[in-house]
Amino acid sequence: MSDVETKDVVKDDLVVREYTEDELTRTFTISVEAYKILMEVVDEADSRGLNSSAQFWLERLTRQHAKVTMGLWKKADDVSIFTQAQRGSKSAQVALLASLGIKGEDAKELLKKIGK
Repeated sequence: MSDVETKDVVKDDLVVREYTEDELTRTFTISVEAYKILMEVVDEADSRGLNSSAQFWLERLTRQHAKVTMGLWKKADDVSIFTQAQRGSKSAQVALLASLGIKGEDAKELLKKIGK
């Protein structure tokens, strides 16, 4: 495992972390508030004997949060489409059926039956 050197610089309300690994220098900039939360995770990981790289946890937490956010947006979209379909929107009804795997002629036939 290679040695990693880090240097943190606080400027205004931002933290710039510069780290060098294998002669390659990288930086990332985040708010002081986000940095404090990130470092809590890093410190806890270190106390548990886990990976204690701030870069690792920044990337992992970003990925996890992005997945959760996208899932919440998808659920909100699904609820919105369902509500619009209930109100009679044909395009929402088609989209809702498509999300259930019912497409094309099958969807048209089902919508005709439901419309009666």
